[in-house]
Amino acid sequence: MRLYKTTSGDTMKKKEEETGSAEEALAAMGLSVDDVTAAEERLEALGSRRYKESDGRICVCGHAVSRHTVTNGIVYCKPSRMECPCKKCRPVITAQDTRKFLRKTSGAGPFHALALGMLSHVKEGLWVKWIDPPKCDRCGADTKDVVPVPVTQQGTSVQYPTGFDALLCPKCRVEV
Repeated sequence: MRLYKTTSGDTMKKKEEETGSAEEALAAMGLSVDDVTAAEERLEALGSRRYKESDGRICVCGHAVSRHTVTNGIVYCKPSRMECPCKKCRPVITAQDTRKFLRKTSGAGPFHALALGMLSHVKEGLWVKWIDPPKCDRCGADTKDVVPVPVTQQGTSVQYPTGFDALLCPKCRVEV
């Protein structure tokens, strides 16, 4: 016990607080130092992957599948602060870093969010893979020349995001 003087000059007895060790605190949680050390080594081995395993799939709208939510049958795509009008989540590629797919569609082909995200991967030396071999959504031709195109519900090509995106071959792109 220690004696302490109060402001009035009286002597007050106060019980000294007992301090415990870190090992005792871990034991109170049912953990040992060895358990936590092993967990720490495993986390260090995982590196940057330790927080969340990324899905890696990218929708035809050009944004990560993980950025799409479905509420009452309605699809919402919110890649960042902006909202994408995507009406149906349709994964077409797998990418090494989905964070590069946050751009906005400003037209077809090289102006589409899907193409801009792929360009970011090319610049940084990252990989992108097609989930299924690319084919035209209109005629069904298996070709490597398909480009993402924002279309209206009637199938007309437009230069702004509509929520209806198609992969079209050069022949079909001219026709729409």
